[in-house]
Amino acid sequence: MKIGLRVCVNTLQGALQGVPNLLRLFDTYKVRASFFFALGPDRCGRFTSAHALQPWCKQRDFASRLGATLLPAPMIARRAADQMRSAKDAGHEIGLLSFDPVHWVHKAAHADAAWTRRELTESIDVFGRVFGEPPRCHAAAG
Repeated sequence: MKIGLRVCVNTLQGALQGVPNLLRLFDTYKVRASFFFALGPDRCGRFTSAHALQPWCKQRDFASRLGATLLPAPMIARRAADQMRSAKDAGHEIGLLSFDPVHWVHKAAHADAAWTRRELTESIDVFGRVFGEPPRCHAAAG
């Protein structure tokens, strides 16, 4: 029997800390997985109407959430490209989750074809800059 393991990396912390830890664990047990990456702003913990749609975000204290709301969101692909590439280098499948998972979850269900095309085109372009090739698979956020 073959089992598929999907790892969705939605946040900067997930890319910077979670990916290296999972790669070590998977290497120990000779496990292969499919890693799907969000590439754009990490809006986790922000005061937004879509916050309830962010099940991957830990609740932060008020001061942390306020600071995260007032400061620009860090760009995941810009800050964690090396960690993301390490999943590919370790022999795991890599794919596209989205550019901005909060934006995607909040708008995709009611978006028109032009909006969806723009979102996917931006995601594919950033993915190509990080990995040097277009994504071969996609697992939409949400």
